Amino acid sequence: QSLQYEKARAGSQVQVHMDDGTTLALDAELAVRFQLKQGMEVLEELLERCRTEQSRLMARRRLVRYLSLRRKTVREAQVYLERLGFDSGSVEAAIQAALELGLLDDGGYAVAYRRTQERAAGKGPRAIRQELLARGIDRSTTEEAIASSQDPQLQRSRARAAAERKAGLLRDDEPRKAHR
Repeated sequence: QSLQYEKARAGSQVQVHMDDGTTLALDAELAVRFQLKQGMEVLEELLERCRTEQSRLMARRRLVRYLSLRRKTVREAQVYLERLGFDSGSVEAAIQAALELGLLDDGGYAVAYRRTQERAAGKGPRAIRQELLARGIDRSTTEEAIASSQDPQLQRSRARAAAERKAGLLRDDEPRKAHR
C-alpha cells in the first residue's frame, strides 16, 4: 500500500490515507518517528505498529490529564483507561509511564487519603482501611499508611473529641442524650 497524508488540527495530527480507502489518524510525532512519507509503500506490519503506538500515546495523554485533577490510585487509573476503550497493552504502558514519572503512587495516595479522612471526616483506621482496599490499594500499603493512626491513646483522644462534638450538638435539643 502507498499512503498520502494531510495535516489536521494545527499540525498535531496527520491523516494517513491508504490506497484501499482506509484512513488512520496519527499523531505527527509518530509520523516523524516512523519516517512516513507521502507515496511511500507501507507494509501491514508497519501500519499495525503505528496503530499500537498511537493507542499508547493517546492513553498516556488521557491519563496525564486525568491525573492532573487530583491524586488517583493505580486501579482508578486502570479502570478509567479501560472505560475509555483502550486495549490492555496501551493501559499498561500508560500506567507504567505514569508510575515512572511519579504521577501515580499508591503509597503516597494512601497516606494523603488517611490524613484527609482523619482530619476532615474524623474517620478511624478501620473505616479508612476498608476505603483504601476498596480503591485498589494493596493490603501491605494500606497497613503501612494507617499504622501511625492505630495508637490506642490517639484513638481514645479522637473518640473523646468526636463524643464532645456530638454532645455539643445535642445539648439544646436532647440534654439527656448529650449527657450520655
